[in-house]
Amino acid sequence: MAKGNCSLPGGNFPLSSEFFQVIKNELWIFIIPAAVALIQVALFLEQMGFFLRNVTSAHRTCLYLWILGVYPVYCVTSIIGMYIPRSSTVCNFVASIYHSITLWKFLALITDFFGGKTRMLEKLEGEKVAPNPIPCCCCCCLPNISVNRWLRAYESAVSFHFSNYFVGFLSEGTATLAGAGFSEEKENVKWDLRVSRPLNVEFPRSMVEVVTSWNLPMSQWLHSYVFKNALSLGTFSAIIVTYTASALLHGLSFHLAAVLLSLGFITYVEHVLRKQLAAIFSACILSKRCLPGCSHQHKTNLWVRAVNVLFGVLAVFHLTYLGSLFDVDTEDSTEEQGYGMSHTIHKWSELSWASHWVTFGCWVFYRLIS
Repeated sequence: MAKGNCSLPGGNFPLSSEFFQVIKNELWIFIIPAAVALIQVALFLEQMGFFLRNVTSAHRTCLYLWILGVYPVYCVTSIIGMYIPRSSTVCNFVASIYHSITLWKFLALITDFFGGKTRMLEKLEGEKVAPNPIPCCCCCCLPNISVNRWLRAYESAVSFHFSNYFVGFLSEGTATLAGAGFSEEKENVKWDLRVSRPLNVEFPRSMVEVVTSWNLPMSQWLHSYVFKNALSLGTFSAIIVTYTASALLHGLSFHLAAVLLSLGFITYVEHVLRKQLAAIFSACILSKRCLPGCSHQHKTNLWVRAVNVLFGVLAVFHLTYLGSLFDVDTEDSTEEQGYGMSHTIHKWSELSWASHWVTFGCWVFYRLIS
Protein backbone atom coordinates (compact mmCIF):
# COMPACT_ATOMS: atom_id res chain seq x y z
CA MET A 1 0.00 0.00 0.00
CA ALA A 2 2.86 2.37 0.81
CA LYS A 3 4.25 1.88 -2.68
CA GLY A 4 0.88 1.91 -4.43
CA ASN A 5 0.11 4.70 -6.85
CA CYS A 6 -3.56 5.60 -7.24
CA SER A 7 -3.00 7.96 -10.15
CA LEU A 8 -2.31 7.29 -13.79
CA PRO A 9 0.45 8.76 -15.96
CA GLY A 10 -0.59 12.21 -17.10
CA GLY A 11 -2.49 13.00 -13.89
CA ASN A 12 -5.78 11.33 -14.89
CA PHE A 13 -8.11 9.82 -12.33
CA PRO A 14 -7.94 6.01 -12.15
CA LEU A 15 -10.85 3.67 -12.68
CA SER A 16 -12.52 2.12 -9.65
CA SER A 17 -11.13 -1.29 -10.56
CA GLU A 18 -7.59 0.11 -10.64
CA PHE A 19 -8.17 1.90 -7.34
CA PHE A 20 -9.40 -1.26 -5.57
CA GLN A 21 -6.52 -3.25 -7.08
CA VAL A 22 -4.09 -0.97 -5.25
CA ILE A 23 -5.91 -0.93 -1.87
CA LYS A 24 -7.07 -4.55 -1.77
CA ASN A 25 -4.57 -5.53 0.95
CA GLU A 26 -5.65 -2.69 3.26
CA LEU A 27 -9.31 -2.52 2.25
CA TRP A 28 -10.45 -2.53 5.88
CA ILE A 29 -9.02 0.97 6.35
CA PHE A 30 -11.34 2.29 3.64
CA ILE A 31 -14.33 0.51 5.13
CA ILE A 32 -14.12 2.72 8.25
CA PRO A 33 -15.24 5.96 6.50
CA ALA A 34 -18.03 4.04 4.79
CA ALA A 35 -19.23 2.83 8.20
CA VAL A 36 -19.07 6.40 9.54
CA ALA A 37 -21.15 7.56 6.58
CA LEU A 38 -23.76 4.89 7.30
CA ILE A 39 -23.90 6.02 10.93
CA GLN A 40 -24.45 9.60 9.76
CA VAL A 41 -27.30 8.50 7.51
CA ALA A 42 -28.85 6.46 10.34
CA LEU A 43 -28.65 9.43 12.73
CA PHE A 44 -30.24 11.66 10.10
CA LEU A 45 -33.12 9.22 9.63
CA GLU A 46 -33.60 9.06 13.40
CA GLN A 47 -33.68 12.87 13.62
CA MET A 48 -36.10 12.97 10.70
CA GLY A 49 -38.51 10.75 12.58
CA PHE A 50 -38.16 12.91 15.69
CA PHE A 51 -39.00 16.14 13.84
CA LEU A 52 -41.89 14.57 11.94
CA ARG A 53 -43.40 13.36 15.23
CA ASN A 54 -42.83 16.43 17.41
CA VAL A 55 -42.70 19.55 15.21
CA THR A 56 -46.14 20.71 14.09
CA SER A 57 -44.96 23.23 11.48
CA ALA A 58 -44.28 21.48 8.18
CA HIS A 59 -42.30 24.47 6.90
CA ARG A 60 -40.00 24.53 9.92
CA THR A 61 -39.57 20.74 9.77
CA CYS A 62 -38.46 21.05 6.15
CA LEU A 63 -35.91 23.72 7.13
CA TYR A 64 -34.54 21.58 9.98
CA LEU A 65 -34.13 18.56 7.71
CA TRP A 66 -32.46 20.61 4.97
CA ILE A 67 -29.89 21.91 7.45
CA LEU A 68 -29.26 18.56 9.15
CA GLY A 69 -28.99 16.87 5.76
CA VAL A 70 -25.69 18.62 5.05
CA TYR A 71 -23.83 16.03 7.17
CA PRO A 72 -25.01 12.84 5.42
CA VAL A 73 -24.78 14.55 2.01
CA TYR A 74 -21.14 15.46 2.57
CA CYS A 75 -20.37 11.98 3.93
CA VAL A 76 -22.05 10.12 1.08
CA THR A 77 -20.58 12.30 -1.68
CA SER A 78 -17.12 12.00 -0.11
CA ILE A 79 -17.38 8.20 0.02
CA ILE A 80 -18.57 8.04 -3.60
CA GLY A 81 -15.75 10.35 -4.67
CA MET A 82 -13.21 8.20 -2.83
CA TYR A 83 -14.39 4.84 -4.18
CA ILE A 84 -15.10 6.17 -7.69
CA PRO A 85 -12.28 8.70 -8.26
CA ARG A 86 -13.54 9.87 -11.63
CA SER A 87 -16.78 11.06 -10.05
CA SER A 88 -15.04 13.26 -7.46
CA THR A 89 -15.58 16.48 -9.44
CA VAL A 90 -19.32 15.85 -9.78
CA CYS A 91 -19.55 14.86 -6.10
CA ASN A 92 -17.82 18.08 -5.03
CA PHE A 93 -20.16 20.06 -7.27
CA VAL A 94 -23.26 18.41 -5.75
CA ALA A 95 -21.98 18.93 -2.20
CA SER A 96 -21.21 22.60 -2.88
CA ILE A 97 -24.66 23.20 -4.35
CA TYR A 98 -26.30 21.55 -1.35
CA HIS A 99 -24.16 23.58 1.03
CA SER A 100 -25.22 26.80 -0.71
CA ILE A 101 -28.88 25.86 -0.40
CA THR A 102 -28.33 24.96 3.27
CA LEU A 103 -26.99 28.45 4.03
CA TRP A 104 -30.11 29.93 2.45
CA LYS A 105 -32.33 27.56 4.46
CA PHE A 106 -30.50 28.56 7.65
CA LEU A 107 -31.30 32.22 7.03
CA ALA A 108 -34.90 31.23 6.28
CA LEU A 109 -35.04 29.41 9.63
CA ILE A 110 -33.90 32.55 11.46
CA THR A 111 -36.61 34.64 9.80
CA ASP A 112 -39.17 31.92 10.54
CA PHE A 113 -38.50 32.26 14.28
CA PHE A 114 -39.55 35.91 13.99
CA GLY A 115 -42.67 35.01 12.02
CA GLY A 116 -41.36 36.09 8.62
CA LYS A 117 -38.93 38.60 7.21
CA THR A 118 -41.36 41.51 7.43
CA ARG A 119 -42.03 40.93 11.13
CA MET A 120 -38.32 40.40 11.78
CA LEU A 121 -37.46 43.72 10.17
CA GLU A 122 -40.32 45.45 12.00
CA LYS A 123 -39.01 44.15 15.33
CA LEU A 124 -35.47 45.22 14.44
CA GLU A 125 -36.51 48.61 13.06
CA GLY A 126 -34.74 51.34 14.97
CA GLU A 127 -32.29 48.88 16.52
CA LYS A 128 -28.58 49.52 16.10
CA VAL A 129 -26.77 46.84 14.09
CA ALA A 130 -22.99 46.54 14.42
CA PRO A 131 -21.40 46.02 10.96
CA ASN A 132 -18.64 43.79 12.32
CA PRO A 133 -19.03 40.34 10.74
CA ILE A 134 -16.03 38.75 9.05
CA PRO A 135 -14.11 40.22 7.19
CA CYS A 136 -15.12 43.58 8.72
CA CYS A 137 -14.50 42.48 12.33
CA CYS A 138 -11.26 44.48 12.46
CA CYS A 139 -12.95 47.71 11.33
CA CYS A 140 -13.76 49.00 14.82
CA CYS A 141 -14.29 52.53 13.49
CA LEU A 142 -17.45 51.61 11.55
CA PRO A 143 -20.55 53.15 13.17
CA ASN A 144 -23.59 51.13 14.16
CA ILE A 145 -26.33 51.05 11.54
CA SER A 146 -29.98 51.61 12.40
CA VAL A 147 -32.51 49.42 10.60
CA ASN A 148 -34.79 51.60 8.46
CA ARG A 149 -36.87 51.33 5.31
CA TRP A 150 -33.97 51.93 2.96
CA LEU A 151 -31.84 49.27 4.64
CA ARG A 152 -34.76 46.85 4.37
CA ALA A 153 -35.12 47.75 0.69
CA TYR A 154 -31.40 47.20 0.12
CA GLU A 155 -31.61 43.81 1.85
CA SER A 156 -34.49 42.75 -0.41
CA ALA A 157 -32.63 43.96 -3.49
CA VAL A 158 -29.38 42.16 -2.61
CA SER A 159 -31.29 38.94 -1.81
CA PHE A 160 -32.87 39.10 -5.24
CA HIS A 161 -29.50 39.85 -6.86
CA PHE A 162 -27.81 36.84 -5.31
CA SER A 163 -30.65 34.52 -6.26
CA ASN A 164 -30.02 35.62 -9.85
CA TYR A 165 -26.28 34.99 -9.49
CA PHE A 166 -26.95 31.52 -8.10
CA VAL A 167 -29.12 30.61 -11.08
CA GLY A 168 -26.54 32.12 -13.43
CA PHE A 169 -23.61 30.19 -11.96
CA LEU A 170 -25.69 27.01 -11.86
CA SER A 171 -26.53 27.39 -15.55
CA GLU A 172 -22.85 28.04 -16.33
CA GLY A 173 -21.85 24.89 -14.47
CA THR A 174 -24.48 22.64 -16.05
CA ALA A 175 -23.78 24.01 -19.54
CA THR A 176 -20.05 23.44 -19.07
CA LEU A 177 -20.63 19.89 -17.79
CA ALA A 178 -22.80 19.27 -20.85
CA GLY A 179 -19.97 20.48 -23.10
CA ALA A 180 -21.75 23.61 -24.39
CA GLY A 181 -19.97 26.46 -22.63
CA PHE A 182 -17.00 27.08 -24.90
CA SER A 183 -15.87 29.19 -27.82
CA GLU A 184 -13.30 28.17 -30.43
CA GLU A 185 -10.77 30.54 -31.95
CA LYS A 186 -8.08 29.25 -34.31
CA GLU A 187 -8.31 25.70 -32.94
CA ASN A 188 -8.04 27.01 -29.36
CA VAL A 189 -10.98 26.01 -27.19
CA LYS A 190 -11.87 28.47 -24.42
CA TRP A 191 -14.38 27.57 -21.70
CA ASP A 192 -15.55 31.14 -21.27
CA LEU A 193 -19.32 30.97 -20.84
CA ARG A 194 -20.54 33.88 -18.69
CA VAL A 195 -24.16 34.44 -17.71
CA SER A 196 -23.74 37.37 -15.32
CA ARG A 197 -21.07 39.66 -13.89
CA PRO A 198 -21.96 40.19 -10.20
CA LEU A 199 -19.24 42.77 -9.48
CA ASN A 200 -20.53 45.00 -12.28
CA VAL A 201 -23.98 44.89 -10.68
CA GLU A 202 -23.01 45.38 -7.04
CA PHE A 203 -20.33 48.00 -7.79
CA PRO A 204 -21.62 49.52 -11.02
CA ARG A 205 -20.29 52.33 -13.14
CA SER A 206 -23.79 53.08 -14.42
CA MET A 207 -27.25 51.60 -14.75
CA VAL A 208 -26.40 50.76 -18.35
CA GLU A 209 -23.62 48.51 -17.07
CA VAL A 210 -26.04 46.92 -14.62
CA VAL A 211 -28.63 45.94 -17.22
CA THR A 212 -25.98 44.51 -19.56
CA SER A 213 -24.19 42.56 -16.81
CA TRP A 214 -27.36 41.17 -15.19
CA ASN A 215 -27.92 38.52 -17.85
CA LEU A 216 -25.31 38.61 -20.62
CA PRO A 217 -26.95 36.17 -23.10
CA MET A 218 -30.38 37.83 -22.76
CA SER A 219 -28.84 41.30 -23.04
CA GLN A 220 -26.96 40.35 -26.21
CA TRP A 221 -30.08 38.78 -27.73
CA LEU A 222 -32.27 41.82 -26.99
CA HIS A 223 -29.59 44.18 -28.33
CA SER A 224 -29.16 42.20 -31.56
CA TYR A 225 -32.76 41.34 -32.40
CA VAL A 226 -34.85 44.07 -30.74
CA PHE A 227 -32.86 47.23 -30.06
CA LYS A 228 -31.03 47.37 -33.40
CA ASN A 229 -34.23 46.73 -35.37
CA ALA A 230 -36.10 49.42 -33.41
CA LEU A 231 -33.28 51.97 -33.59
CA SER A 232 -34.86 53.56 -36.67
CA LEU A 233 -37.64 54.83 -34.37
CA GLY A 234 -35.12 56.82 -32.33
CA THR A 235 -32.95 55.99 -29.34
CA PHE A 236 -35.61 56.58 -26.69
CA SER A 237 -38.27 54.62 -28.59
CA ALA A 238 -35.82 51.77 -29.22
CA ILE A 239 -35.01 51.58 -25.50
CA ILE A 240 -38.70 51.49 -24.52
CA VAL A 241 -39.45 48.83 -27.16
CA THR A 242 -36.52 46.74 -25.89
CA TYR A 243 -37.64 46.87 -22.27
CA THR A 244 -41.24 46.19 -23.29
CA ALA A 245 -40.07 43.06 -25.12
CA SER A 246 -38.10 42.05 -22.03
CA ALA A 247 -41.22 42.52 -19.88
CA LEU A 248 -43.23 40.30 -22.24
CA LEU A 249 -40.52 37.62 -22.12
CA HIS A 250 -40.61 37.73 -18.31
CA GLY A 251 -44.31 36.86 -18.22
CA LEU A 252 -46.12 40.21 -18.28
CA SER A 253 -46.18 40.53 -14.49
CA PHE A 254 -47.11 44.03 -13.35
CA HIS A 255 -44.22 44.52 -10.92
CA LEU A 256 -41.68 43.18 -13.44
CA ALA A 257 -43.10 45.42 -16.16
CA ALA A 258 -42.96 48.40 -13.79
CA VAL A 259 -39.33 47.67 -12.90
CA LEU A 260 -38.24 47.12 -16.50
CA LEU A 261 -40.00 50.19 -17.88
CA SER A 262 -38.58 52.25 -15.02
CA LEU A 263 -35.16 50.88 -15.94
CA GLY A 264 -35.77 52.03 -19.50
CA PHE A 265 -36.40 55.62 -18.41
CA ILE A 266 -33.54 55.59 -15.89
CA THR A 267 -30.96 54.23 -18.33
CA TYR A 268 -32.04 56.64 -21.08
CA VAL A 269 -31.87 59.71 -18.83
CA GLU A 270 -28.52 58.62 -17.41
CA HIS A 271 -27.14 57.95 -20.89
CA VAL A 272 -28.10 61.31 -22.39
CA LEU A 273 -27.09 63.26 -19.26
CA ARG A 274 -23.64 61.70 -19.04
CA LYS A 275 -23.17 62.04 -22.79
CA GLN A 276 -23.93 65.76 -22.54
CA LEU A 277 -21.63 66.21 -19.53
CA ALA A 278 -18.85 64.30 -21.30
CA ALA A 279 -19.17 66.62 -24.30
CA ILE A 280 -19.17 69.77 -22.15
CA PHE A 281 -16.17 68.83 -19.99
CA SER A 282 -14.40 66.60 -22.56
CA ALA A 283 -14.09 63.88 -19.93
CA CYS A 284 -14.47 60.09 -19.82
CA ILE A 285 -17.70 60.11 -17.82
CA LEU A 286 -19.96 58.31 -20.29
CA SER A 287 -22.27 55.58 -19.04
CA LYS A 288 -20.01 53.06 -20.79
CA ARG A 289 -16.24 52.99 -20.43
CA CYS A 290 -14.45 54.84 -23.18
CA LEU A 291 -12.36 52.88 -25.65
CA PRO A 292 -8.57 53.39 -25.60
CA GLY A 293 -7.58 56.43 -27.64
CA CYS A 294 -10.85 58.34 -27.23
CA SER A 295 -10.90 62.07 -28.01
CA HIS A 296 -11.63 63.22 -24.45
CA GLN A 297 -8.99 65.43 -22.86
CA HIS A 298 -9.66 64.38 -19.26
CA LYS A 299 -9.38 60.61 -18.79
CA THR A 300 -8.04 59.70 -15.36
CA ASN A 301 -8.23 62.96 -13.43
CA LEU A 302 -9.33 62.77 -9.82
CA TRP A 303 -12.53 64.71 -10.47
CA VAL A 304 -13.35 62.39 -13.40
CA ARG A 305 -13.06 59.37 -11.11
CA ALA A 306 -15.16 61.18 -8.50
CA VAL A 307 -17.95 61.84 -11.02
CA ASN A 308 -17.96 58.19 -12.12
CA VAL A 309 -18.09 57.06 -8.48
CA LEU A 310 -20.96 59.48 -7.85
CA PHE A 311 -22.96 58.01 -10.73
CA GLY A 312 -22.09 54.53 -9.43
CA VAL A 313 -23.56 55.41 -6.02
CA LEU A 314 -26.62 56.77 -7.80
CA ALA A 315 -26.95 53.43 -9.64
CA VAL A 316 -26.87 51.55 -6.30
CA PHE A 317 -29.60 53.91 -5.08
CA HIS A 318 -31.76 53.07 -8.11
CA LEU A 319 -31.10 49.33 -7.65
CA THR A 320 -32.14 49.52 -4.00
CA TYR A 321 -35.35 51.32 -4.91
CA LEU A 322 -36.27 48.97 -7.76
CA GLY A 323 -35.26 45.84 -5.83
CA SER A 324 -37.50 46.70 -2.88
CA LEU A 325 -40.39 45.11 -4.80
CA PHE A 326 -38.86 41.64 -4.67
CA ASP A 327 -39.82 40.82 -1.11
CA VAL A 328 -39.15 37.13 -0.41
CA ASP A 329 -41.49 37.07 2.60
CA THR A 330 -44.50 36.03 0.55
CA GLU A 331 -46.36 32.86 -0.27
CA ASP A 332 -45.00 30.75 -3.12
CA SER A 333 -48.27 31.10 -5.04
CA THR A 334 -47.99 34.89 -4.87
CA GLU A 335 -44.43 34.80 -6.23
CA GLU A 336 -45.46 32.48 -9.08
CA GLN A 337 -48.43 34.66 -10.09
CA GLY A 338 -46.50 37.91 -9.65
CA TYR A 339 -47.03 40.81 -7.29
CA GLY A 340 -50.03 43.00 -8.03
CA MET A 341 -50.30 46.71 -8.63
CA SER A 342 -51.11 47.42 -4.98
CA HIS A 343 -47.89 45.74 -3.82
CA THR A 344 -45.81 47.78 -6.27
CA ILE A 345 -47.44 51.08 -5.33
CA HIS A 346 -47.19 50.31 -1.61
CA LYS A 347 -43.47 49.45 -1.73
CA TRP A 348 -42.48 52.46 -3.82
CA SER A 349 -44.69 54.85 -1.86
CA GLU A 350 -42.90 53.71 1.32
CA LEU A 351 -39.73 55.08 -0.29
CA SER A 352 -41.52 58.27 -1.44
CA TRP A 353 -41.05 57.41 -5.12
CA ALA A 354 -37.50 58.67 -4.64
CA SER A 355 -35.89 57.04 -7.68
CA HIS A 356 -38.51 58.35 -10.07
CA TRP A 357 -38.17 61.87 -8.66
CA VAL A 358 -34.37 61.73 -8.94
CA THR A 359 -34.66 60.52 -12.54
CA PHE A 360 -37.07 63.34 -13.33
CA GLY A 361 -34.66 65.82 -11.74
CA CYS A 362 -31.77 64.45 -13.83
CA TRP A 363 -33.89 64.82 -16.98
CA VAL A 364 -34.74 68.44 -16.10
CA PHE A 365 -31.04 69.14 -15.49
CA TYR A 366 -30.18 67.54 -18.85
CA ARG A 367 -32.73 69.74 -20.63
CA LEU A 368 -31.30 72.84 -18.96
CA ILE A 369 -27.73 72.16 -20.08
CA SER A 370 -28.65 70.97 -23.59
